[in-house]
Amino acid sequence: MTKRAKQRATNPASTTVDHLGVVGRALYDSIMDTYVVDDPASEALLLVACRECDRAEEADAIVRQHGISYTDAGGVLRVTPFVRVAREARLAMTRALRAMGLDLEPVHDRVGRPFGS
Repeated sequence: MTKRAKQRATNPASTTVDHLGVVGRALYDSIMDTYVVDDPASEALLLVACRECDRAEEADAIVRQHGISYTDAGGVLRVTPFVRVAREARLAMTRALRAMGLDLEPVHDRVGRPFGS
C-alpha cells in the first residue's frame, strides 16, 4: 500500500466516496492522485464537485434516452427539465473546483505561446 493509499484508508472522509458513481469516482481519484487535498474544506468541495459530476452524467443519460425536448399537453414543444439539471450540475461542479483553486493554468517557463501552436 502506498503512502497516499494509507492516508486515504485512514481518512474518515474517504469512506464517503463509496456513494459516488463511476464518473464522479473517476474525477475524485484523478484529483486525489494529481493534487494534495489534505484539508477538510477542500475534501468537502471535492466531494460536492464529484456528486455534481455524477448528477450531470445521470441527467445526460436521461436526455440521451428520451430526447432533448417533449410536447406538453397543449401541443407546445418544450425543452426537457433534465437539460437544466445537467447544466446546473456542471456549473456547481465548476464552482466547487474553482473554489479549490483547480481552475488555474499552470505556470509556463517561457513568455509567449507554447511551441507548435
